[in-house]
Order: sequence, then C-alpha cells, then structure tokens
Amino acid sequence: MHPKTLLQKRLWTALILIPLVIIAVLKVSDLFWCVLTGYMIALGAWEWTALLGWQAWQKRLGYVLCLLGIGILVIVYRHWVLVPSLVLSIASAWWLCAIGLIIDFQKRPQRRYPTWLTALFGLYVLPPAWLGLVLLRPKHVTALLLILVLIWVADTAAYFSGRRWGKHHLANHVSPGKTLEGWLGACLVTWCVAAGLIYGLNPQATFSMLILGSLITALLINSFGLIGDLFESLLKRQVGIKDSGKFLPGHGGLLDRIDSLLAIIPVITCLIWFSH
Repeated sequence: MHPKTLLQKRLWTALILIPLVIIAVLKVSDLFWCVLTGYMIALGAWEWTALLGWQAWQKRLGYVLCLLGIGILVIVYRHWVLVPSLVLSIASAWWLCAIGLIIDFQKRPQRRYPTWLTALFGLYVLPPAWLGLVLLRPKHVTALLLILVLIWVADTAAYFSGRRWGKHHLANHVSPGKTLEGWLGACLVTWCVAAGLIYGLNPQATFSMLILGSLITALLINSFGLIGDLFESLLKRQVGIKDSGKFLPGHGGLLDRIDSLLAIIPVITCLIWFSH
C-alpha cells in the first residue's frame, strides 16, 4: 500500500476512534466501561493467538475464554487490596523483564520461544491492562484521559519524527522502523503537551514541579510505550506476520494499536495505586 494511502487510513481511523474513546471515558457508566474494556481485551486475546501461530478457531477461542476468565476474577476481586497490589506489581516487573527479552532477540534474532511461553506472556500483558483501565476510571478519570491523550501524541510524534529525521535504529532486528530520533522527538513533544495539560489542570503548580512532573510523565509514557511496541513486534517476528490482525484500517490489528497502552497502563496504575 502506498505510504500516503496508509497514512490517510490511519488518520481517518484515529479521527473516528479518538472522540468515541473520549466519550466512553467521560460519559458511560463504570459497568459499561468495564464491559467495553473487557471486550477490547477479548479481541486482543484473540489476536494474541495469531502470535502463537494457531489457526484452529477452537484453540483460539479456548485461549480467549481462559484469559477472559482470569481477567474477570481479577476485576471481581479488585476491591481486595492484595489483588491489585499483586497483579499490578507482577505486571510492572514483567514489563521491565521484557526489556531483557527485546535485547536478547536483537542479539539473536533467530531465537524462538515455545508456544506455551508466548501464551503465558499474554497472561502478564492483557488482564493487568484491563484491571488498570477499570481501576483508574472511577477515581482518576482525569489521569486516565491524560494518559490516553499523551499516548496518542507520543505515537503521532514518533511516527513523523522518525520519518523526517530517523537514522539510528533502536532495534533493527525487532522493529526496523523504530529510531532514536523518533523516540526523542516523541519525548520532546509529549513533554511539551504534558506540561501544558498539567498546567491547565493545576495552574497553581510551581514551575519546577511542572517541568519535572511533565518530564517524568513523558519519559514513562514513551519508555514503556516503546517497550510494549517492541515486544509485540518481537512476537510478530517469531511467527513471521506483519500485523496482528485487520481490525483497524491503516493500523492492522487491535494489538498493533494498543501495544503501547498495554504496557503503560499497568505501570502507571501501579505507581498511582501505591502512592495512595
């Protein structure tokens, strides 16, 4: 597909989806939000089975139901302090471990993980993200909206910065399109946008707190967003596919669109959870 045509599809998809997501975050009931995000996780689990190389719908559906069942248990018992503490801590630790897997694959691109291990990875990725989305919305809806906006900003800034100035590849064997210049451009733009949004939400914030807070936020968003993106790319390389699915025109599958969010949400939710 021609790059301009692909970009147009990406833009149209974003223009349709972003307002719908914002409306959902701000307007729907907590129960509907739980169901909506659960549906998203179920679709993500279905696409995850493509990363396992499975074709039979029975095996794929079984995996989806298994992951969804675990996620429902976590959501139902989220009011027990131990459950979110344990799940979010394990998920955050897992994403730090994913850095090692990405580095290892970059050094040994012929490396292949057994199917059961990739299936287990899905357990560390999908249910914790669902829990984070459900926990954030009731008491921290502004933070959730801020995170989503900054993820979109970072993704867009990385895309255009990488196309314009990208020269130094971050992990060419994992994702040839990811460059240091793209990541730095995304960090800079996200930092500026975060500073403006934080100031708008809290005009009384001191200059030093504003700059430091927005910088930390930008680094968290872009660092863990990159880890999520690279890890999904790694798994796609394992099975030789370009996209996890065809759910979103111009973006590929749903996982291709939310790979950054799957890493960012559990980590930031974990920080907010333990800070309170």
